Amino acid sequence: MGSQDTALRALTSPSHPAWSEVERHLAVVDRLVRESDEPIELADADVWLRALLLIGRGDLDEAARFIPSVPETSVNSSARRTLELLLTIVRLQLNAPGALDTCRTWVSTARGKEDIGRLTDASTVLARVLEDHGRADEAAALLLELVGERGDTPGPEATWSRAMLALVGAELQGVAPTLALRRLESIDLDALPPTEGVDAYMHLARAHQLLGRSRPAFEALDRAERVAHGIDDSTRYGCLAEIALQRGMLQGRLLAVDSLRPRRRALERPRLPGRSPPLPVGAGPVPRP
Repeated sequence: MGSQDTALRALTSPSHPAWSEVERHLAVVDRLVRESDEPIELADADVWLRALLLIGRGDLDEAARFIPSVPETSVNSSARRTLELLLTIVRLQLNAPGALDTCRTWVSTARGKEDIGRLTDASTVLARVLEDHGRADEAAALLLELVGERGDTPGPEATWSRAMLALVGAELQGVAPTLALRRLESIDLDALPPTEGVDAYMHLARAHQLLGRSRPAFEALDRAERVAHGIDDSTRYGCLAEIALQRGMLQGRLLAVDSLRPRRRALERPRLPGRSPPLPVGAGPVPRP
C-alpha cells in the first residue's frame, strides 16, 4: 500500500496523464474478473489504487463514498488504517464538519499508543492541512513536537526523516530558511527514498532561494532532477514537473532583479558638487523665482 504522501501528491495533479494509464490497467482487471469462471479475490493494492484514482481525478465526493464501502474483511489491518487516513485526507479537502477534529484525535491516539508510524502519518497530514489554511506556525509546532519525541519513542530512521522533512517544509512556509537549512544538514539526503530525496533537495533549493543564494539553489534543483530521473514509476513525471516549475520561478525572480539593476545604478550614481540632477526627458527649464 502507498503512503499518505502519495495521496497528497495526487490531490495536486488531477489532470496528470498517468491516471489514464491507471484507469486502463483497472479496466483490464475488471474484464478478467468478469470473464473468470472462478471468483477472483483482489488484493489490498486494488482497493488502494481505486481509491487513489478517485482522489487523483479530483472525484473527492465519490472517494468519500467508496472508501467507507470497502468491507472490513476485504483488507488487512494495515490497509484499513491507510484507507482511513485516505478518507480523512479527502474529508479535510472537502471541509467536512469534524474532519480536522478527527485528524487531531488520530494524533492524540497514536501518541498515547506510542505508535510512531501512525503518529507520523497523522501529524504530517494534519500539518499539511494547517499549512494549506495559512497556519504554518501551528504546523511547524505540531511537527516540532513530533520530531522532539524521537528519544522517547524509537522508530525507523526513515520515519524520522519523513517527519523532519515535513517540519522543514512547514518552516519554509513560515519563512524560516536558516532554521530549515540546519535541519536539512542533519539528514543524509542521499540515503532517502527517491521521492523524499526529491522533496528534500527542493526544500534545500527553496531555502537557498529565500536567502538570496541563486547558485546553490540551482545546484539543489539539479540534484533533485537527477534523483527524480531514478524513480521507476509515474511519480517521476509529477516530481519533474514540480522541479521545472520551481526552476522557472527562480529564473523569473533572477530576471526581475537583473532588470532593476540599471535603474538602481542610475539612481545611486553620485552627483558632482553644485550640479543639479538631470531633468526628465521632455521636461522644460525650471523657472527662476
